[in-house]
Amino acid sequence: MDRMEGSMEVLSAMQVTADTEGLDTECKVLLHSKEVLAVILRDTVEEYKGYS
Repeated sequence: MDRMEGSMEVLSAMQVTADTEGLDTECKVLLHSKEVLAVILRDTVEEYKGYS
C-alpha cells in the first residue's frame, strides 16, 4: 500500500470511513426495529418519558 499524502484530519476521516463501510446499512436495519425506536423515544422525547 502506498503512503497517502494529506493532513492528519483528512487521513483520519478517510480511515474511519473505510473502517465503517456498510455500517450505515446496518444502522438503518437496527433503527427499523420498533423496540429500538421505543427505547430511543422514551429516553429522549419528553412526551414519551414514563412509558414502558
